[in-house]
Amino acid sequence: MLAIVSLAQKAREEAALPGWAQMEVWLNSKGFIETGKVTERPSPSPVITAARVLLAQGHRDCPTCRRPVLSRDDLRYMEERLVASMARYALAREVD
Repeated sequence: MLAIVSLAQKAREEAALPGWAQMEVWLNSKGFIETGKVTERPSPSPVITAARVLLAQGHRDCPTCRRPVLSRDDLRYMEERLVASMARYALAREVD
């Protein structure tokens, strides 16, 4: 009986998302949950999302660290590369 309980616990732990992934899911789905509408495709990176917010607020530099904020085109390029990299990683994991 204890072996079954232990096995069930291990299955739950392996299936659970890490804390950072749970937070990303919540942040990227928050708008939809609150309004029922999808306003834009969620970004896989909170850094890209934050940079877009700064641009929308009219900032050319980050008010916290004073570094220049990348252009919308640069952010789009970074996001495309990140998504492609994540897809390659997921595909490689499926093959294993």
